[in-house]
Amino acid sequence: MTKRLIIVGFGGFGRETLAWARAVEAGQSEWKIAGVLDPDPRVVAERGCDLPYLGHHETYQPREQDLFALAIGDPRLRKEAADALCARQGRLASVIHPSVIMGHNVQIGEGAIVCPGAVLTCDIRAGRLLLCNVGASVGHDVVIGECCSLYAHADVTGHAVLGDFVTLGSHAVVLPWVKVGQGSTIGAGSVAVANVPASIALLGVPGRKLH
Repeated sequence: MTKRLIIVGFGGFGRETLAWARAVEAGQSEWKIAGVLDPDPRVVAERGCDLPYLGHHETYQPREQDLFALAIGDPRLRKEAADALCARQGRLASVIHPSVIMGHNVQIGEGAIVCPGAVLTCDIRAGRLLLCNVGASVGHDVVIGECCSLYAHADVTGHAVLGDFVTLGSHAVVLPWVKVGQGSTIGAGSVAVANVPASIALLGVPGRKLH
């Protein structure tokens, strides 16, 4: 039986994810896009979307054939939504655009969204609920924790390690062997040149802790 893919979150990234999911849908038969979950019932109509609004992820009861694509940028909110659905026996889907380049021995956990032009080279391990935006790149031997967000053209270089809930802004760079602690953010255009403690934000080149 063909599954029903449901987009969770219909803000800007949700609308992008819908476009990427439609590109994937055209080349496979496992699932068809069925609708949208969002806290705001007006979002689908206001955006002129042809998909049905199915309700709020906190109250929606998953069906046996449902799969969920978590299109929520904030890592912790993404995990909360995923956990709420999985607690009611929901199952997560990964949406990986056909243009993505993925090399040998790349392991990605469930619920990933990997956008057009992303490159994941080889020998990479990433946890569940990865968000890898347009043109982001991940080098060899990188380890990425759960619920990380790599925004457009971010670059994680060889042997780097990202803890859970790490966010890299657009064009952010993590240099080789650098470890970024859980919950930290590397700001847009910034460069992490040395290990980054947990739960801080870096900005600049080289990245410095925000006061």
